[in-house]
Amino acid sequence: MSSIQKVQRKTGPRWRVQTEFWDPVKKKRVRQTRVFKTHAEAKEFAVKYDAEYQDGVRKTRDTVTAFSEDWLQKRLDLGHIRENTYYAHKTRLDAWCAYFGHLPLSKLTTQNIEEFLVALTTGQASLSKKPLAAKTVSGVLALLRVCLRDACAQRLLSWNPAEAAKAPKAQPKPRVPMPTRDELRMYLDAIDDSKWRLPGRFQLYTGLRRSELFGLPEHLVDLQHGTIRIEQSLMRVAKDGRVYYKVAPVKAEASLRTLSLAPDAVEVLAEQIRINRENRLRAEPGTWDTEGLGLVFVDERGDAIRTDTYTQALADIRRGLELPAFQPTHVWRKVMGTEMVRAGVPINVVAEQLGHTPLTAQQHYIRPDSEDQRKAVSHVASLFNKK
Repeated sequence: MSSIQKVQRKTGPRWRVQTEFWDPVKKKRVRQTRVFKTHAEAKEFAVKYDAEYQDGVRKTRDTVTAFSEDWLQKRLDLGHIRENTYYAHKTRLDAWCAYFGHLPLSKLTTQNIEEFLVALTTGQASLSKKPLAAKTVSGVLALLRVCLRDACAQRLLSWNPAEAAKAPKAQPKPRVPMPTRDELRMYLDAIDDSKWRLPGRFQLYTGLRRSELFGLPEHLVDLQHGTIRIEQSLMRVAKDGRVYYKVAPVKAEASLRTLSLAPDAVEVLAEQIRINRENRLRAEPGTWDTEGLGLVFVDERGDAIRTDTYTQALADIRRGLELPAFQPTHVWRKVMGTEMVRAGVPINVVAEQLGHTPLTAQQHYIRPDSEDQRKAVSHVASLFNKK
């Protein structure tokens, strides 16, 4: 909205154009003023402004689909998200574009969004036509809120209709209890009897993520000083129904770290590197490590091992032993965090080992088992027992 006023200056009359718009970041209306020498110049600016803005919000012919797709692509191009995150987000974005993507961005309402969320829970709006869990639906809403928040920052919207939308309530699920030490020993013995002995042992000794484990290159291993440097990971990318893997820098700054290794871990690394060199000598020319990645934990041809293959193999071992349904590869990170805290290791050291912030490590990776809980309640009971 603009207005033109004539003002008298010492140098003669001037024409002042005052504009007003809503700033979604500061959450208030902002007035701006431009002064022109002639009425024609002032009128030309005011007409152009009013053609571009309506009620302080920039007019656009963009549909929800056009803006959403452009927004996600720019986040990838600017390095705000990685390629695997881009395709994961695109699956969610495609769902809302199929449902209300034809609407002009300025016409999208909270009601449209809530109807879409309900349709996801029934399977009507999901791309797979299967009902989605409430937690998954909440994730879709969270991404939509961020997308429309950027539209507000660009003054394409005066407010974010997704902020007022409410996702279906997720039913709480009981936590899977941590396996006991006896169960973990049984599990580890079975892994030792499989071809996954070396990567399984090394993950136990270091607490690495599986992507860090299979993305570890030999040139970042220092056997002499017993250290490894975590700078990259093996990234899983799901695109158009296909899955492929590629080496990429670690996702977060906290994941970038140097780890000192226990002697047992150094022995595992040395054995794996020795096996790789023997396999390389036996391989036909041009068939070993065809991508030239130089990774430590590889298959018989020197190529990267798919993390899904490793997870599935360890899950089969766990099921064969009829153990509780804990995460077959992630359990070693929780064992690492829990056992280090029991040993009195400071939380910042635990966080550095796991590649997380101290708060995240405390919330997600330090889990009491049944023995810890039994000791805790027994201690409380002993305080009030009759002497």
